[in-house]
Amino acid sequence: MDHLVPLSGQNLSLINLRKGETKLGETMLINGRDPKPGKGKAGFAVIGIKEDIGPRANFGKPGADKMWECFLGKFLNLQSNQFLTGSTIWLAGSIDCSEEMKLAEGTPTIERLRELTSQIDKKVAETIREIMEIGMIPVVIGGGHNNAYGIIKGVSEAKKRSIGVINIDPHADFRPIEGRHSGNGFSYAFEEGFLSTYFVLGLHEAYNSAYIIDHFNSNPALAYSSFDHLLRGETTLEIQIERALEHMDKTPFGLELDLDSIAGFPSSAETESGYTVNEARKIIMALSKETNPLYAHFPEGSPDHGTDSAALHGKTLAYLVSDFIKSNTK
Repeated sequence: MDHLVPLSGQNLSLINLRKGETKLGETMLINGRDPKPGKGKAGFAVIGIKEDIGPRANFGKPGADKMWECFLGKFLNLQSNQFLTGSTIWLAGSIDCSEEMKLAEGTPTIERLRELTSQIDKKVAETIREIMEIGMIPVVIGGGHNNAYGIIKGVSEAKKRSIGVINIDPHADFRPIEGRHSGNGFSYAFEEGFLSTYFVLGLHEAYNSAYIIDHFNSNPALAYSSFDHLLRGETTLEIQIERALEHMDKTPFGLELDLDSIAGFPSSAETESGYTVNEARKIIMALSKETNPLYAHFPEGSPDHGTDSAALHGKTLAYLVSDFIKSNTK
């Protein structure tokens, strides 16, 4: 896995040791090469992506490269106990996007940013395919939602079949094929045959074009339940979740949660109207329980790095990731 950058000693120093307690960071496999999952247990590979080129290529805000570091300190310090143990988790490090990030410095053109996004696609797809081939479930943190394309491609290639995706997101990210960016990862994956079945949970009616909605209405492989449906009392969260699972039918699927679906969470498209943190946790648990998604992806977080709020949002993401792993382990 040539594109993975292992955790540094500075990262590992984030583990706060305390007598009488065992932290997750003390029990996880960290920086190992090609780990094998434990006998009779699921194996989870937690991977970071430190880039914000995809959102910028979609005229979005920078900062998605900061979420991985913000998440790490909180995740490493979760308790390893009867509810969650690190023995099934490989903290694999981050996918190296340093070259692309350097080339994206200054004021590059949109066209150049989209070229660099395509370069990152290749690294992500290759890394995810290799992780899947050793029987582990990828859990991907940080970066823009452009990385959904590389993840879907890598999983599809490893499985040798197209897959489904449930995406918890205000935006369908099904913009036209116009050069790669954070707004068209799913349309590219669908066009190229890696994505066969797609459901958007919590879509915001005011932030998706008529082109996208028409595309969904005319193709039975595409479906959504809007956040506005929920606000108008036309549905419940439980019904939304049930509809998403029914749409997948028997298709193996991956799980995406764009962090701008959570009200107040700092992201490239931050909003005050969205799911609460507890609702997002319930959705992750419900979609993971007994369905065993192929992967989980938590993109688009853009925290104020080094501030108290950054630590709070890192803790929120640590909850979501632990919820996914616990639900899948059961």
